[in-house]
Amino acid sequence: YFYRQYEDAAGIWKRAEEAGLKSDEMQLYRYKIRRLTETGQENWQKLLGEVIKFKDQYFAKKNDPENEEECDIDDEAELYMEIGLLYWNLDDLNAAMRTVEEDIHKCGKKNNLIWLKADLLMDQNKHADALHFYRKVVANEPDNANVHINIGKCLDKIGAGQATGKFNDKAKEALVEYEKAVELNPHHSEAHFLIMRLYKRQYLKTNDRKVKKEAFDKGEPVYCIYVGV
Repeated sequence: YFYRQYEDAAGIWKRAEEAGLKSDEMQLYRYKIRRLTETGQENWQKLLGEVIKFKDQYFAKKNDPENEEECDIDDEAELYMEIGLLYWNLDDLNAAMRTVEEDIHKCGKKNNLIWLKADLLMDQNKHADALHFYRKVVANEPDNANVHINIGKCLDKIGAGQATGKFNDKAKEALVEYEKAVELNPHHSEAHFLIMRLYKRQYLKTNDRKVKKEAFDKGEPVYCIYVGV
């Protein structure tokens, strides 16, 4: 599952089920795999109903002293996250955000929940609000290249409206975040692309060949050529 080999993971789950091995944790991962492999509004809507029912049954069982020990999900926040992600698939961002807020209230301010909240805000173009929550995530995961990229994207969007011939402050901050992502993961193609895109925008504004040279000095030529610097 963690290596995105979803078909193999689904096969293992099926064999485990045939052998009579069942657990709530396994069922949760089955739902995760289905969300990532099934497509279409009808399938997602059906899956959403199944996950909500499973969540309600799980917590009812957990509240029953006779069955509490059978509840084996390590991170119960993942249950709400699956529901929130399915709402997101269905383009119901309000329901997705309500689910995440409920999850935070029930399970606490865990990084995965805060990250999902930031993603939802960014998807609604609320970049300043998203930035606030990505900052919280990176405080706990400073070595995660992807969160640095998301911070950079928010800063880039916030600064995009600042008309200037030079890198504005937000664009400079975005560049720092993208470069941090490259430092953490030198092969992160998106980070390289975003750096070069910033330089392209700067070059188009100024027609300054120094910008072009700096872009080539900082990035691999293939990325410069790809974005047209």
